[in-house]
Amino acid sequence: MGEQVLNIPELNDDDDEIEIEDPLEILQRARAEAKKQEAALAAERANLLNESQAPVANNAIAQELDTSDVRLPRPNRTIMPNPIALPPAKPSTRRPDVAKKPIPKSSTSSTNDRVYQQPTPGPGMIYAHERQRNNPVLVDVSHVKIEYRTDIIPDFVMNDQTCALYISLKYHLKNEKYLWTRMESLPNKVFALRVILCQVDTTDYEKGIQEITRMCLAADCTLILCFSGAEVARYLELYKLYENKSAKMIQVKIDDEYLPRLHDCLCSIRSVNKTDVVTLANNFGSLRNLMEASLEELALLPGIGEKKVKRLHDTFHTKFIPPKKKKDQTKQATIHDFVQK
Repeated sequence: MGEQVLNIPELNDDDDEIEIEDPLEILQRARAEAKKQEAALAAERANLLNESQAPVANNAIAQELDTSDVRLPRPNRTIMPNPIALPPAKPSTRRPDVAKKPIPKSSTSSTNDRVYQQPTPGPGMIYAHERQRNNPVLVDVSHVKIEYRTDIIPDFVMNDQTCALYISLKYHLKNEKYLWTRMESLPNKVFALRVILCQVDTTDYEKGIQEITRMCLAADCTLILCFSGAEVARYLELYKLYENKSAKMIQVKIDDEYLPRLHDCLCSIRSVNKTDVVTLANNFGSLRNLMEASLEELALLPGIGEKKVKRLHDTFHTKFIPPKKKKDQTKQATIHDFVQK
């Protein structure tokens, strides 16, 4: 067979050169354009989030990131870039501004990490906790009504300012931590007067009373010792019946007249009686003149002896703070003194 000769056309310099792009360059250029597009979309998403339109921004970004329509130019085929996976948008955690409701301070108190709502009994009634239903001391309560409740912390609530805890001394000696735990459970800043009604029902009472007294001082409570159940009931009734009474009935009555007040003042001196007070008032006229009188002037008064004169004068002229006694500076005897003798 004869050899076939291929006729390859020669290229002239005047012919246009055919440029074929490298696929790697096309891919790099596509990725660069995708990064630019991603940066622009991220900036747009930030602006939309600042305007509190996160859901709208996420939808817009998802639509614009659909790269199925992005086509890169090539002479014979189209190269699709890899889709860019974006993290899902986080929901907004910003809470709407809600006005805080003020907590009333008149009838609530924070105790044991909760708010205690104080119930207030009506007139002629006291509240008792359900745990005190079988307490025998309540049998003697007859002048006020008792309502048993479970929503109070103290054992008894007499009014909005007074409450009470009951403790038997015999029970305290067996359970020493019980009373202190109950004292700590009382709400602060609610009851102005917190009473501890202690029934002394044992002969060995000294140690227990000392312990309860120290607890009351530390917890700012008032201790009342009762020696019978009837006495406990009587105190509960009195605190309720006298809740609106003033303190005048237990205050000392002070006379407005001068002579009775002078009697109370001078009769506190030993051996001075009311007759002597009248004699002193008639001769000196006022307490100031009596205090400035000398021993000679007091001795001239009729019916007042030498001892009364000295006591009156010492009462008005002795210093309130007596001078300190000097230490005995005598030298103590030693064994050398006996040896020398």
